[in-house]
Amino acid sequence: MIAKKAKNACCTEYSVVFMDIEMPIMGGMEAMRRIREMTHAGVVPGKAMKVYALTAAELSMEEVEYYCKTVGFDGCLSKPISKKKYYEILVQNGIEARI
Repeated sequence: MIAKKAKNACCTEYSVVFMDIEMPIMGGMEAMRRIREMTHAGVVPGKAMKVYALTAAELSMEEVEYYCKTVGFDGCLSKPISKKKYYEILVQNGIEARI
């Protein structure tokens, strides 16, 4: 069941994804690295997909942003995140959104 959900998720094209970097089983950093590898290999669609890391990490934001950029995130947001910030990112990426 989990493999089927993963296959369906990876084969759906999204414009924007918000991904927590502290997830159980596989952290967001590793998930992002794998997504970018599969995208570059042409295994999954996602040429224009923007992925933003969400974090409540105790590291400095500069450190988190560095690691996020290294694995392929398009941006990094510190929790808690306001609806306004989500809205701004969606609009920046050409998605019609309302608060």
